[in-house]
Amino acid sequence: MFAPERLLIPVDFSGASTAALRRGLDIAERTGAEVHVLHIVPGFAPVLGADLDALPEEDQAFFQRVWDRADGELTALLHREQATRVRRVLSFGLPSTVLLDYAQAQDVDLIVMGTHGRRGVRHALLGSVAEEVLRRAEVSVLVVPEAAAGRAPFFHVLVPTDFSLASRMALPIAAEVADLYGAKLTLLHTLEPIPYLSMLTGVTAGTDVSRLLREKAEVQLHQLVANTNGALARAETALVEGRAAEAVVAYADEHGVDAIVMAKHGLHGMARFLVGSVTERICRTAPCAVLVVPVDDDTA
Repeated sequence: MFAPERLLIPVDFSGASTAALRRGLDIAERTGAEVHVLHIVPGFAPVLGADLDALPEEDQAFFQRVWDRADGELTALLHREQATRVRRVLSFGLPSTVLLDYAQAQDVDLIVMGTHGRRGVRHALLGSVAEEVLRRAEVSVLVVPEAAAGRAPFFHVLVPTDFSLASRMALPIAAEVADLYGAKLTLLHTLEPIPYLSMLTGVTAGTDVSRLLREKAEVQLHQLVANTNGALARAETALVEGRAAEAVVAYADEHGVDAIVMAKHGLHGMARFLVGSVTERICRTAPCAVLVVPVDDDTA
């Protein structure tokens, strides 16, 4: 269910993290969730666990200046954004590690964070911290690009599906997000090109296969919304052709989508490093917020 009780919003005072803060505060207002705003002072990993008093005085003084400055910036940010009902936390260390450890210790069920991906750049970076959190987090992560700043409601929610069990499990979450905002919900399936189809079967037969695949997908999309209620029952369906990640992002851009909801498999072994190329590429380049929901491998 999309009914978070505790939100964690990491901020680094960038425009992207401010966008995430605004979105997180908006969600909290609608759900009554408790909000934790965390700033991590980077660059002090070597002294983690050490007695700071044992450091040379000049190092202690430098650390204190950095800490005080961060504390002041965090206070100013929360004041500007009128974030009065939040738990403010200042910490130091390796950002992704501190963030994930804090989320686990505080029983956080949703992380809302900004991304620094640059659209139009072929190898756009999601941001090393966001990327690590996305890969390792055991709870839902909402990534918010700087371009999506503001607390405007979600008017259009998109949920891509490949008809797998994992993608099906994202449907009720997407419906709950849509219901929360009274938003339009669209289910999207991408028909990816089949290499050498015409060469293997002939042009006419290849066209027939493509048509059959499209017809089958249309039936499956209809079945996903049949006999449901709420936003899912009112959902529209769409079918596009192309590479999955690129097609989803293009659809979101062309149709004014405000949020994309996707599932990822549970993180075991190499899965920690391979979230899924489609999910990660969408998070890097989407023009809107992307909610990534973990799915247990045992059920998916």
